[in-house]
Amino acid sequence: MDPDRRIRWRTPQAAAFLGLAPSTLAKWRASNYGPSWHRCGKRVVFYWKDEVEAWFTANDAPRH
Repeated sequence: MDPDRRIRWRTPQAAAFLGLAPSTLAKWRASNYGPSWHRCGKRVVFYWKDEVEAWFTANDAPRH
């Protein structure tokens, strides 16, 4: 994928994709769990869409 065309998601968008509350992603960041996240400045946290999708695929457990 062209790095200039990567899609950034803020926490609410990433959480919605994963079916979670934004606060859950914040807790996961604090415990070093979940998809990779990035910081832009002191306050702005974002996720690359493709990284969130890859993390979800890798951690999607089959249901029995």
